[in-house]
Amino acid sequence: MSILLRDSRVWSHLVVLSVVSLSGMIMLMAIIFWQMQDNIMSERRHLLRAQVTSAIAITENIYQQSETGAISESEAKQKVLNYISVMRYPDNGYFWVQKDDSEMLMHPFSQELIGRMTMDLLDSSGKYFVREFITTAKTGGGFVNYEWSRPNQDEPIPKVAYVTLFMPWNWVIGSGLYIDDLNESARRQISLGAVLIFILFGINIAISLFLSRRYMKEYRETAIHDSLTGLYTRRYLDEVGTRILNRSENEGGSGLGAIFFDIDHFKKINDLYGHKTGDNVLRFVGEILRNRLRPNEMAFRYGGEEFVLLISTSEAACRDIAERIRASVNQHTFETPNGNFNVTVSAGISVAQGHESIHEILRRADKCMYVAKSKGRNCTVVESQLD
Repeated sequence: MSILLRDSRVWSHLVVLSVVSLSGMIMLMAIIFWQMQDNIMSERRHLLRAQVTSAIAITENIYQQSETGAISESEAKQKVLNYISVMRYPDNGYFWVQKDDSEMLMHPFSQELIGRMTMDLLDSSGKYFVREFITTAKTGGGFVNYEWSRPNQDEPIPKVAYVTLFMPWNWVIGSGLYIDDLNESARRQISLGAVLIFILFGINIAISLFLSRRYMKEYRETAIHDSLTGLYTRRYLDEVGTRILNRSENEGGSGLGAIFFDIDHFKKINDLYGHKTGDNVLRFVGEILRNRLRPNEMAFRYGGEEFVLLISTSEAACRDIAERIRASVNQHTFETPNGNFNVTVSAGISVAQGHESIHEILRRADKCMYVAKSKGRNCTVVESQLD
């Protein structure tokens, strides 16, 4: 066999091997690309749903503030719109809000749509996508595919959105991702190799976890602490009250005491001096309560102008604490353009009796507080006085 022929066969084998290897690599990369597209789409859809769920959770928390009277409904709605309008997540993700009759309430990049009825908006394929948004949201929420241009661009691009309904206000809240962003992300990672694919995927998971934890931390913080007074919320009281009661019972001593405070004539304060002054009164009372707390004692804004202290001590000690707080509140003079005034509070006290629920203790403390109201307000009534 001539060297030329042998070399020719070797080159032929090498070419065949190269072609086979290249074909195998192409097939492998095609499989990886297909799987990656599917995985990225699934992961991003999960992230997209999680972000909208976070926005709904924040909306629910602010809505509860309006339900308890901390803020008005119109203030709550504007607060939600302001908050959600600046929320962002990877891939330039943003949110929009519209009524279930299709009126656009907030869109950070399409200001011209705000206030418009968008029911008849069509994408480039002829789909009435807003109608599908509303239908999907009303049936429990879900994903909708449609076409929409990028911010500050005119060309429509395929997009997937997740929408859901906030029922108390009949708001449809949604967010979306551009499909070509997902495809480009997959191609870029493939070009960097399998190692970089795993690294980038790990980074993406880390970012997702970071964002989820951050939003949940913010939600939990707003759920635990009242934004006006800084005290714990009634929702948190419902969550931890039983644990506090059990801890007090296990430690022995005098049992768990509940002091129920109510600001006297608070509606009159709002009517005469305005809600801003009323908020200042609530903040001041909250500050007085916080300053009186000792370790393992907790103060809650129960709702409106009502407050609760949970203290592991005797009825007599609870009365002393309540009286000091009542005096501190009454001694402060509020100065306003409409005149100066002082505030009084009424207090009711009950102490745990055997094995009973935290709600029963609070009910009895609330009953004592109303007796204090009937006695002329600005006083403290303990449960033993009712016997």
